[in-house]
Amino acid sequence: MISKQHFLTLHFILNGVVIRLLQLIMINYRSMSKQNPPKKKVVVTTKQQNSKTKSTSKSKAKVKSSSRVKRDSKAQKSSYRSELIFSKEQIFWMLGGLALVLLGLILMSGGAMPDPNVWDENIIYSPRRLTLAPILILLGMGIEIYAIFKKKG
Repeated sequence: MISKQHFLTLHFILNGVVIRLLQLIMINYRSMSKQNPPKKKVVVTTKQQNSKTKSTSKSKAKVKSSSRVKRDSKAQKSSYRSELIFSKEQIFWMLGGLALVLLGLILMSGGAMPDPNVWDENIIYSPRRLTLAPILILLGMGIEIYAIFKKKG
C-alpha cells in the first residue's frame, strides 16, 4: 500500500513531467503557427499586336496571372510542411526514459508494515527501494537528457 507521503511525491513528480511535456507541445504549436510560407508574385506578359486587342489581351493577362497565383499558392501550401522540434526517434527515447522513471517510482513505493506494532527493517530498507529504484530513476533521467540533446536525423 502506498503511503500518503509517497503518493504526494509521486503526484508532484508526475505533475512536473506532464507540465513540461505540455509546455514543449505548446512551444511546438506556436512555432508551427508562426511559420507561413512566403507568397509568390507571378507576372505574365503578353505581346500586343493591335490596338483593338489591347483591352482584351489585358483582361486575359489579368485572368491568367490571377489563376497562376492561385495555383502556385496551392502548390506551395501542399509542399509546405512544418518542422517539429523533436524527431520521431527523439520522442521514442523520451517515452522510454519516462517509462523508466515511472517504473523506478513504482518500485520505490510501498513499505507498509503488516503489523503496526512490529518494526521490520527488511520491508523499508530493501535493496529494491534503496538501490534498484533510484538507479532506474537516474537512468530514465539520463535517457531524457540524451533524447533532448540528440541531433535530428
